[in-house]
Amino acid sequence: MKENAIHVYASPQDASSTYLLGKPMCIVRMKGTNDFGVLHTPNRFWKLHKLTFESEISHVCLFQLELSSTDLTSLEIKENMIQNVCLAIPHDGNYVILDMEWKELDRNMEFVYGYK
Repeated sequence: MKENAIHVYASPQDASSTYLLGKPMCIVRMKGTNDFGVLHTPNRFWKLHKLTFESEISHVCLFQLELSSTDLTSLEIKENMIQNVCLAIPHDGNYVILDMEWKELDRNMEFVYGYK
């Protein structure tokens, strides 16, 4: 993995702690799916339990993000399996999702500039 471009959490517990503290998170989207999750240890993908459109405020889509602390099942992945590297930025209990080109995730689960 390109660890300089992708934040790899030390363990699932490290990612869970970041989530529970309401801090911004680095998440990835897998190619060919709408599966989002976090990377931990060198090449492990832990799928988010839930990422759903919640609301829109000032033309920004907010998503409910859930990282299950009971299901720690993770998959081994390779870098070419990642479609998007994203920032999940907390906002009033929800998250704004941006990719590395500063495109916003819209309600259709597509990254766009200047969502309308």
